[in-house]
Amino acid sequence: MFNDAVKRFIKILNELNINFYLVGGAVRDIIIGTQSKDYDFVAEINKKQHLEISKKLKEYLNCDYQYNEYYSTTKFYVDGIDIDFVMARKEKYDGIASRPTIFEGTLYDDLKRRDYTINTIALDMINYNYIDIFNGINDIKNKKIVVLHDKSYMDDPTRFFRGIKYAARFNFNFDKYTFNLMKECIKCRLIDYLPISRVRSELDLIMNEENFIKALYYLYEFNFFNTYFNFLVNINFDLYNPIIIENEDKYVAIFYKNSLEALENIKNKLCLSNDFLEKCLKLNELNDILNYDDYKVYEFLFKNRLNKSLLKSIFNDRRINKYINYNEIKVDYDLIKSIEPNKRKEFILDYKIKHLLNEGD
Repeated sequence: MFNDAVKRFIKILNELNINFYLVGGAVRDIIIGTQSKDYDFVAEINKKQHLEISKKLKEYLNCDYQYNEYYSTTKFYVDGIDIDFVMARKEKYDGIASRPTIFEGTLYDDLKRRDYTINTIALDMINYNYIDIFNGINDIKNKKIVVLHDKSYMDDPTRFFRGIKYAARFNFNFDKYTFNLMKECIKCRLIDYLPISRVRSELDLIMNEENFIKALYYLYEFNFFNTYFNFLVNINFDLYNPIIIENEDKYVAIFYKNSLEALENIKNKLCLSNDFLEKCLKLNELNDILNYDDYKVYEFLFKNRLNKSLLKSIFNDRRINKYINYNEIKVDYDLIKSIEPNKRKEFILDYKIKHLLNEGD
C-alpha cells in the first residue's frame, strides 16, 4: 500500500504517540486502485503542537520541508515523494475566493472543508479503518463527482477546475446537483475572482492529464471558454495524438483556429508567451496552404520548421505525415558550388522539396 518513504513517515508519527489520519487523494487512490502522487496526513492537534511535531519530523527524516504558519501545514520532500502533515482545521470564508480564516478543528471539520466527497475519506492510521462521513466510497463505486455544499464554488472557484480534472482522470461523471452548481459557477463568473495566473495554473494541471480531451469537452460544455474570454472561442477538438504535445503547445493545438484578435485575447488572459501567438498564426497559414499543391505545402513546412509533434497531433494529412517522417538529406557540395552564393539557399530548399516529392508515400 505504501512505499518505503511513506512507511518511514508513518513509523515516526506512531512513535510520537499521536492520533493521525491519511486523508484526501491518497485514500481515494487506494480505493480506486491507482498509485498516489502525494500523501496528506492530518492530526487533531493545535498550532503549537503542529509546529513542534513538524520540527521533529524534519529532524528525524533529515529532509527538506516547507512550513506554512497561517494554515498550519507542512510539506516534506522525502525520497522524491511529497508528504503533507497538517493540523485539522475549520475554514470560514468572508467573500468569493477570499482567503479563509483558519480555526483549530476536528477531523470532521477538516473533511467537511474539502472539495468533493471522493476526497473526504480518511484512513485511521491506528486501526486502519476507513472513516467515510460524506459517503465518498459509494460515490467512487458509482463513478460520481459530488460537491459537498452549495457554496463550495463561491468559497473556492478553483474547485470547478479540480472537478473537471478528476472527471477526466478517473472517467467519472458529475451528479446532477454538482453539474448544475458548476454551470452556475460559470454563469455567475466566479472564475473572474481568481488571478489570471491561478486560472492558467489550474488549466495547466488539466492539460497535463492523460485524458485532457475529455476535460476539454467538459470545459466547453460548461461554457467556460466563451464566458472567460468574452467571445465565441473556436476550439479544436480533433487532436490525433495529444499526449505527445508538451506545455504551451497544447494551448496552440486547441486555439490556433481563432482570429488574430481572439488569439491575442487568449494569450493575455492565460499568460501565454509570444511563441503561442506566432505558432498559432503559422498553423492557421498552414491550414490554408493545404489547399494548394504539394510543392507549396512542403515549401512552407521546410521554411517554418514547425514542431513535428505539434503537427502530428493536429493534422492528418498525407503531405504533413510525409514531411514528419522525412529523413534530412545532405545536398552534395558538387551540386551547390556552381550555384551563385546568394541563390544557394533557394537551390537547397528546392532540391529537398523535389526529393520529398519523388519519394513514395
